[in-house]
Amino acid sequence: AHFALWCIMSAPLFLGNDPTHMSPDEKSIILNKTSIAVDQDPTGQGKRVKVTGDTEIWAKKLKEGKAAILLLNRNGSESKPVTLNFRDIGLPEKVKVKAVYSGEDLGTFTGNIPGK
Repeated sequence: AHFALWCIMSAPLFLGNDPTHMSPDEKSIILNKTSIAVDQDPTGQGKRVKVTGDTEIWAKKLKEGKAAILLLNRNGSESKPVTLNFRDIGLPEKVKVKAVYSGEDLGTFTGNIPGK
């Protein structure tokens, strides 16, 4: 979540640790080309668009009419359902969705997308 938040805010990506001692999971996060592309997209910083309790929705418009969305649960010990309504962030009614870290095509959604 930490790295994803940096990327959606277009923050400088600095590491304060020794990368030679990172786990494969940690390396897969910081070397993910799609998340780095979100960070470096020239359209500017993302912003928090909705807060409900411990759940936040962040959005960043990207070039070519795309958008990056971050569903952030600040209560890391418990999974909570959250729904992103496309109209809340200025997206069209039908949206093709792709997971940033896995690259998986999640399909086309109409109106909203549920998440955890």
